[in-house]
Amino acid sequence: MRNRKAQVGDTITWVIATIIIVVMILFFVFGSSLLAETKEVHKFKSRMVSEDSRVNYDLILSKSLYTYFKIEKVKSQNQFYEELEKMELQEKFYDSVEERKKEIQRGFFG
Repeated sequence: MRNRKAQVGDTITWVIATIIIVVMILFFVFGSSLLAETKEVHKFKSRMVSEDSRVNYDLILSKSLYTYFKIEKVKSQNQFYEELEKMELQEKFYDSVEERKKEIQRGFFG
């Protein structure tokens, strides 16, 4: 019975520490969910990113073009590229297919 006070004190310390940690986790999860709703940083704080420093980079187009360069059969490669051009005419990409192709081609072949 002598060490009972020490056990209670130690337990209270850990309970309070656990509560503080849970509150901090909830705070950060709530804060990140608010940031995730904006989808773009410049909508949250305009001074963080200016329009001049924004880079419009079409990730889907880039991945599609990487796939295009990985296709080994010429016929399949041509069909794939025609589909990309059709999608560009439908305005499904932010960038030009031809310009992005040249950029990736320079990266692959120097």
